[in-house]
Amino acid sequence: KEIYVYKFMFKVWGYSSLTRFCGVHHLLKFSGRWLTLLRVFRMTLPLLKDLLKIYLLILLIFGQVGLFLYGGHINSNLPAKYNTKTGGGISDNYVLMNFNDTMNSMYYLFILIFGANFHNILMICISSRDGMAYSTMSFIFFTLYFMIGLMLVLNIIVSMILGSIGDY
Repeated sequence: KEIYVYKFMFKVWGYSSLTRFCGVHHLLKFSGRWLTLLRVFRMTLPLLKDLLKIYLLILLIFGQVGLFLYGGHINSNLPAKYNTKTGGGISDNYVLMNFNDTMNSMYYLFILIFGANFHNILMICISSRDGMAYSTMSFIFFTLYFMIGLMLVLNIIVSMILGSIGDY
C-alpha cells in the first residue's frame, strides 16, 4: 500500500520532510548563491503576482471554452469509445480528469503545462465527441492554448525570473 492510505504516517512523513527542508535552509543561509536566489525571488514576486493572475485568467477562459466543448462527454463510457477510435487503451485516471466543471477544466489545462501526455489528452477529447467539426475544434483549441498559455505567458514568466537573476 502507498503511504497516503496511512494518515498518521503521511503526516509524520510530511512534518519530517518540512523539518528536513528547514534544516537545509539553515545550512544554506550562509551560502551567497542561496541568498541571491532568495533576494531575486523577493524582487520578482510583485511582477510574478501580476503574471500569474494573467495566467489564471487564461486558464479560466480556456477552461470555460473546454467546458463548452467537452463538458459531460469525458465520462466512464469514454474508454470503450477511445479504444474503437484509436485501437489503444487508456487508464481510468484519464477519465477522472475532465472538463465537467470549471475547477476540473482549469486543473486539466494546468496539467497540460507540463506536457503530461499531451497527445493522449488531445485524443481523449477528440474521441469524446463525434464528427469532423469537433476534431478540428479540438486541434484549434489545444493549439491555441499551447501557443498562448505555454509558449507566450510561461516563457514571459521564466524570462522575467532569469532576467532578474542576471541583473542581480
